[in-house]
Amino acid sequence: MPTPASIAPTVFERNNFYYGKLMDVDQFWKDAIYANGKRWMLNRVMLASGTAGGLDVVGDMTNPGFGFIRPGLAIDPVGRELVLAEDTLVDLAQPTDDLGVPTGARLTTGVTEIALVYAERLVDAQPILVPDCDGSGQCAAGTVREDVIVVVRSVTQPAPVPAGCTLPGLTWSDPVQLHAQLSQWVRTALPDHVADVAVPLARYDVAQNTINNSIRPLALGSMRMFELLQCLSGQLVAPTAMRFLEYRGGDGQEGDAGRTLPTALEVRLIDGLGQPVAGETVQFVPDSGGRSTPKQVETDDDGLAKGKWKLGSAVGTQHMVASVTGATTTVTFTATAN
Repeated sequence: MPTPASIAPTVFERNNFYYGKLMDVDQFWKDAIYANGKRWMLNRVMLASGTAGGLDVVGDMTNPGFGFIRPGLAIDPVGRELVLAEDTLVDLAQPTDDLGVPTGARLTTGVTEIALVYAERLVDAQPILVPDCDGSGQCAAGTVREDVIVVVRSVTQPAPVPAGCTLPGLTWSDPVQLHAQLSQWVRTALPDHVADVAVPLARYDVAQNTINNSIRPLALGSMRMFELLQCLSGQLVAPTAMRFLEYRGGDGQEGDAGRTLPTALEVRLIDGLGQPVAGETVQFVPDSGGRSTPKQVETDDDGLAKGKWKLGSAVGTQHMVASVTGATTTVTFTATAN
């Protein structure tokens, strides 16, 4: 596995130019570090790691066990761009080390993963005009070439499964609440290191001679993301057919066990446009005995439904859940029984 890399947030510094400033190697390096570091940070945060276009892995029809990686672009977990400019031949059954050098015997069974790793190579040797202490010899590399290493590694674990939606129960009808929920989501701390800087492209089943390109992570640009949202929105239920149950009142009460609480439990049913929905049945179900009166209530013209909560006999915290069949959300009430 390639060497872990630090991606901790950092304070950026750039040159402040003024007449008479000596621009030596350190100053030019400061500019390069600033430009690369800022760009890589934006890449990994705004685009994430994965393939951005191309890089299809296809088999060589005339040579089983070998294949080609088509030209394309990927972003690694550090945010560095991986650019493959031409078709690249790969021995899909030959494991390599982290530098892409074949290691060990060629596989006859099992599964390999083909991945890309960012690399830099010093090229374009030039004579050193000013003596210094950088090293021996009379030449130094005048160019840093950004390169890509193809690694092939044997794998036994299944490919990671996409996380899917991690934001259940969003309050689409209330922009203020929706913004608060999204604000909480983006406050998640950023990681400070990445354990594997490789970008996986495909997996190859050696015995079956099959390639699976679907395991790759994706770095979607803004236009593709916009197109995807448009496609998904066309498959959603019409907003007027959606149902959301909102809390209106009655939570957090305290009373004697077995007695009815003074304030009614109140909820409101709305559609995807925030309009009230009348004539739907709201069910109030307790978790510690007790009951709601009535247990089922139809929403009125304002989408409201109310029920009185008679606590169960257990002392302590009790809950009552209000729900509507087909609604996206439920409402949970909490009370303390003495």
